[in-house]
Amino acid sequence: MIKPMASAITAQEGNTSDHQMQSLGDNAAPENLAQTWLSLQCRMIAGVTQGVLVLDTNNDGSFRHTTHWPKGSIPTPELLSVIQSAIKQKNVVCQDIDAQKSASKQHCDLIASPLLINNQLIGVVGIEIHKQLEAKKQTVIQMLKWGTTWLEIMLHQQGGSNNALLASAIEFLTTCLEYDNVQIAATALTTELASRMGFERVSFGFVRNNHTQIFALSNNVRFDAKSNLVNDIGRAMDEALDQQSIMLYPPTARIQSHVFTAHEKLSRQCNNNNLCTIPLKYLGKYFGALTFERPEKQPIDEMTLGLCIQIASLVGPVLGLKIQQDASVIKKTWQGFIIQLSKLFGPRHPFFKLVMSVCTTIILLLAFITGEHKITATATLEGKIQRTVVMPADGYIASASFRAGDIVKKDTVLATLDDRELRLEQVKWSSKRNQFKREQHKALAEHDRTQVNILSIQIAQADAQLALINEQLSRTQLHAPLDGIIVNGDLSQSLGAPVERGQVLFTVAPLDSYRIVLKVDESEINSIMVNQTGHLVLSSMPDKVITFKVSKITPVSEVEEGQNFFMVEAETENKLESLRPGMTGVGKIETGQEKLIWIWTHRFFEWFNMKLWAWWF
Repeated sequence: MIKPMASAITAQEGNTSDHQMQSLGDNAAPENLAQTWLSLQCRMIAGVTQGVLVLDTNNDGSFRHTTHWPKGSIPTPELLSVIQSAIKQKNVVCQDIDAQKSASKQHCDLIASPLLINNQLIGVVGIEIHKQLEAKKQTVIQMLKWGTTWLEIMLHQQGGSNNALLASAIEFLTTCLEYDNVQIAATALTTELASRMGFERVSFGFVRNNHTQIFALSNNVRFDAKSNLVNDIGRAMDEALDQQSIMLYPPTARIQSHVFTAHEKLSRQCNNNNLCTIPLKYLGKYFGALTFERPEKQPIDEMTLGLCIQIASLVGPVLGLKIQQDASVIKKTWQGFIIQLSKLFGPRHPFFKLVMSVCTTIILLLAFITGEHKITATATLEGKIQRTVVMPADGYIASASFRAGDIVKKDTVLATLDDRELRLEQVKWSSKRNQFKREQHKALAEHDRTQVNILSIQIAQADAQLALINEQLSRTQLHAPLDGIIVNGDLSQSLGAPVERGQVLFTVAPLDSYRIVLKVDESEINSIMVNQTGHLVLSSMPDKVITFKVSKITPVSEVEEGQNFFMVEAETENKLESLRPGMTGVGKIETGQEKLIWIWTHRFFEWFNMKLWAWWF
């Protein structure tokens, strides 16, 4: 099917003239109609680089007639392939194409949409457009569907007047799509309708709070929404929407059964104007209306009425979409909720119903099934007791045999201090004592009791100084206070350095007695109690699980990285030889059985309650 299609493109290249919109009124052939429509459609959608329209003009499934845009371009094989897929599936087909295969040498999307008349495929339109976001792509597909819908009607109605009417309707759709703001778009549309179709006034309104609010008046950027005229136009629109029917006043013999109370009042106020109100529908619901007014001597004929109906049918979904996009976030959320609710309880959408049923079942199970609630916290392993070795007096480091990480036995010499000054002091006082002793013997020989007593006191003083020096010499060797591991202290790089009295030189912790310190977030501390059990996995031993029991909860919080934590102490129940103080890991404290849905959501609701309280109260 692709080869005949390509040959048709080649055969027609240069033969399709670029008709203006007005040429459609002269009994335009399907080929000319298709060329004009494709040109309008590609210009209407921003970012289109090329377009192709294939038609089955002979109703034999050949799809040989091909129209392309811009003139002189030949569609890529990838675009023809997408069109071929749309023919087979009779549905919209999208495909992504890289820059090397694109005619514009840019990353593009290929979109093809079928044309159906009475469920019979009569053609396919395909476009190549610059790469779009998913939401923007859906908008492009929707616009393409609207365009193909009207092309289907134009091909179905081959009369020249109908084609002219529909072509004019597409021009008004182009006017409506030129503006992003719904207020500007509606004002431009009503003004264009009034000036080109000879209406005195065209009004557009949409339903808000069960009443129609006038949103735009032709040739009026600003108007008083509370004036009597505007209120009467709104009541006329309400009358048409309540009856869900096109209202033509004065009524014809065909539609006299309708109620025209509001239209009659509006006509009298406007000097017996001829009126026509057409309800607008979007997503299967009436959301607004267009009201057309002409002077008494210019009635609204059948052709004008037909064009108004077609224009309203075409621009209605566009205006409805623009109003929906300009709605507030709350309104959009509510509308989305209503749409999803209609999918859930309405017809079709079996997959959506299945997914919602599965989600509901899961939520119900979580609401009744219980599980163990565990509080996760970072943990550090510390010695249950720790002993420090401090500097006994001011001095200098002479030697250091051990440092942090070494395992030591009790009374092992960890380091020695420089004792040269103490040795000199010892010699000094020893010499003085001997001197005092000799002088004492001499005084005894001379029977000088006074001198003997003085020398006895001096000898006692020297003995005290010698005892003090000996004690200080015994402290020049720093011994390990217990069997364990040196947690802190390294003097190997400080030999000869001065140290002060009371300075901590080593910290020693035992190897067989540990405690676990867990940092528990303040939002979870109320769930922690003494004697609760838990499990710890250390970063250095992720394959081993250590069981512990909570022994103490510190009632003082600490701030770390902008968060408050409480220190919780726990004792290990299984001891491993490879444990060392300072190891870190993750601990989980078991607080009891809770509903699974509460376990997974309580943190969020607690945070939400705090934010709500801070903002609201």
